[in-house]
Amino acid sequence: TGVLQILGAHLGADLKAGDDCNPKGYFENTRITDLNKTILRELGIDWYRSPIEDVWAALWSRRRIESIRTCLEDTFGEATPIAVKDPRLCLLFDCYAIALREMDVEVHCLRMQRDARAIARSVGAMIDGRGEEAWLAMVLHHAALLEEALVYNRRDRKSVV
Repeated sequence: TGVLQILGAHLGADLKAGDDCNPKGYFENTRITDLNKTILRELGIDWYRSPIEDVWAALWSRRRIESIRTCLEDTFGEATPIAVKDPRLCLLFDCYAIALREMDVEVHCLRMQRDARAIARSVGAMIDGRGEEAWLAMVLHHAALLEEALVYNRRDRKSVV
């Protein structure tokens, strides 16, 4: 994501700083991640645990899509191009795609490939220190959820991966 910023993509002003788990920085906009946390918390979902099936439909509410749209407009204004990075997007991507398209933003998706074990080590260190084996299945499951969302959104030919 840092490369996208170097190439001119706007990530917003309030980016999560680096720490021991990720010294280069996360390149995640805190306004957006805070909104995503709120949406998931309202539904009783942790981003690192898969929600039960009956919760999926609740993600797609008009109110949630409007709150995403408002946050994006407030965060980026007229800036272009923009980039959004947050692990919670594996759960919220469809809502973001709808909000962005309603803003007449052309959606292009990049799925950054990073070693699943490295991600699991980083997540484990941030959340509970259990280590990579405990988190590897979650990382792989979320990668599959994201791929599913990207495939679904490619079908309407409005997004490019």
